Amino acid sequence: MTDIMTVAEQYLLPAALWLIMFSMGVGLVPRDFARIVENSRAFLVGVGSMLLLVPLFGTALAVGFAPTPALMMGFILLATCPGGILSNLLTDLARGNVALSVSMSLFVSVVYIFTLPFITYFGLQFVFGAGQSITVPVGESISKILSITVIPVATGMLCRHFLPAFALRIEPSVKTLSTSVLVVVFGMIVAQQWETLKQSFGIVLAIVVAMNVCNLGIAF
Repeated sequence: MTDIMTVAEQYLLPAALWLIMFSMGVGLVPRDFARIVENSRAFLVGVGSMLLLVPLFGTALAVGFAPTPALMMGFILLATCPGGILSNLLTDLARGNVALSVSMSLFVSVVYIFTLPFITYFGLQFVFGAGQSITVPVGESISKILSITVIPVATGMLCRHFLPAFALRIEPSVKTLSTSVLVVVFGMIVAQQWETLKQSFGIVLAIVVAMNVCNLGIAF
C-alpha cells in the first residue's frame, strides 16, 4: 500500500494536475489575459479577497471552533493557503473566467511564498505560545509553481495555436482523464488517513463547510 501511495503522490498526482492545466490552456487564447489587464477591477478585488478576507474569516472559524491546537494551526494554514489548480478546475467546469482564475492563483501563490514564514511563525506563537522561524526555498517554490501552472497552460495555448483542430478534439478527453485520476488519488489519500480523520471528522467537516460558505458569501 505504501508503494502504491508513493507512486500516486509522486507521479500520478503531479501528472494529473499538469494535464488539467494543459487542458485549460487549450481553451485559452492570449486575448483572454489581455482582457484582464484592460479591466483589472475583477483581478484586484479577487486578489484582495483571497489575501485578506478569506484568511480573516477562516482564521476566525479555526480559533472559534477547532477542537485541538493542532487542528487550529492546520486550519489557519488552510485559510491562508492560496487557491490552486482545483479552484481553476472548478472555475473551468462552471464555465467561468479561467484566465482570471489562473492569474489570481498564480499571483497569490507567489505572494504566499514570501508570507508563509510570517504566517507560520505568528500562528505557532498564537496557538502554541512558541514561534518557530522557517525558511522557504524561494527559487524552488517559484520553479514548482511555474512548472505546474504556467508551463502546462502555455503548452496548451501553443498547442491550440499551432494545432487547433487536434487541440480542441483532445481537450475533453484529457480533462476527463486527468480529473478522474485526481479524484482517485484524493480518495486514496483519504483512505490512507482515515483513522486520523475520523477522530474529529464531524467538527472538521463542519469547519470546512463553514469556510466554503463564507468564501462563497465573500465572492457574491
